[in-house]
Amino acid sequence: GVHKDQKKWVPWAFLFASFCLAFALYLTGIEAFVLKAYCIFCLFQQVLILLEWALLFKLKSLTRSS
Repeated sequence: GVHKDQKKWVPWAFLFASFCLAFALYLTGIEAFVLKAYCIFCLFQQVLILLEWALLFKLKSLTRSS
């Protein structure tokens, strides 16, 4: 089952991860359309942010249903 403390922090963590994902997408847009160059470290970091967001999205849906 879902621990009751998760219901408190998961929505806030998801909100923060959503902000981070939006900012990462903004920076990717800067790389693609302004700089026309990519940073391997930045792309790797953006993949990690996307994975974190996806995991928190799933956890958020699990905490809502229980």
